[in-house]
Amino acid sequence: MKKLLFLVFIALVIAGCGKSEVNNINNCKVCHTSASMLRASDSSINPADFLVTSAFLNSPHNVMQCVDCHKGDPSTTSLVQAHNGIVNDPSLDPNTVCANCHAGIVQSYTTSLHYTLAGEKSYLQKISCSYYNNLNTPNKVDCQTCHASCGGCHVQRPITGGLIEGHEFTIASMQDTCNQCHTTQAQEFEGLSGNPPDVHYNLGFQCKDCHSNGIHGDGITYTTMWQVKEMPQCGMCHTDVTNGTSGITEHNIPQMGTLNCTVCHSLPYKNTYDYISMYSGNQYIGAAQFTQTDFRIGLNDISTETYIYTTVRHYPITRDTFDYFGFGLLPDFDLVPTWQNTYPHNIQLITPQNGGDSISSCTNCHNNSSLFLTRDMLDQNDSAANLNIAITHPPPAVK
Repeated sequence: MKKLLFLVFIALVIAGCGKSEVNNINNCKVCHTSASMLRASDSSINPADFLVTSAFLNSPHNVMQCVDCHKGDPSTTSLVQAHNGIVNDPSLDPNTVCANCHAGIVQSYTTSLHYTLAGEKSYLQKISCSYYNNLNTPNKVDCQTCHASCGGCHVQRPITGGLIEGHEFTIASMQDTCNQCHTTQAQEFEGLSGNPPDVHYNLGFQCKDCHSNGIHGDGITYTTMWQVKEMPQCGMCHTDVTNGTSGITEHNIPQMGTLNCTVCHSLPYKNTYDYISMYSGNQYIGAAQFTQTDFRIGLNDISTETYIYTTVRHYPITRDTFDYFGFGLLPDFDLVPTWQNTYPHNIQLITPQNGGDSISSCTNCHNNSSLFLTRDMLDQNDSAANLNIAITHPPPAVK
């Protein structure tokens, strides 16, 4: 068997594999275009995760040589030497490679929240103040793992790894790209969280149908997603609801302007609690300790949103989450709520709030404390800023 593999290898080298590189031999392509050779080099891998197909070799991106982007040594037949200095994802800094052809996209993308992760950074800076630098380690090994590179969306799967389609540069897909990072939203959207799928999913919608604008950024640096000008809004499609011409009576009453659409049209969603950030030996652990599926209506505190009542989701950071890295690292923990405005991705036409299977009734929400985040529900050890999100009592019953 080894002799056969050796003969196949020699034949491939003699035949050549595309454009020449060091010593006129590109052993990167010799190995990475052969599933059998990949399997022989490491039986623990799935060859498809590393197999470069002929479609890529015939694509415009193949004008670049492997070594131009990934470094390493394409002239050697030694697996170890070939991968010495290898760069798995050259697009972590898109200015080094991608900008050569896609300068406009790179310029806007490097200001986007997907690239900068400014949402997470700004939150940590607000609650840690001048102590933010002490969080460099957990920020790097935890938060920064969500950093979205060009290749992490268009070439390989961002979390599990492996090539999406044989190193071809693809349009980011919901299953292979978005769902890998936005797991909670994906499970809600596809009906994998214990509730029916979102009505938009049943209609065949993909993430890009609502979120295509702004994914690559618009050249403006934002610190939260609520600032993004092209953030999708329900009214972009459901214009009858926003202009008062809906065929549903409840949509046209003035009080509807005080409600986020999700208050009436979403189902229970995941809330996470007690995030732990620490090392166990050499293994980093960063995870919420428990989750709870719940539905809570609270007060909106996002200045760019005009409604008063909104669905709120609990986020798991606690005042001692980072104690492993030093005590007192979050002195301003109480300045930012851990119950925050949320858009659950499990939208339904009929929900218990707006009538369920019976005739719609205002009393389903009014004077129904089970749907609201009330102050008596708050954990006294949680952020004091949650007092600005919780309500003292639900709206009174309608007579």
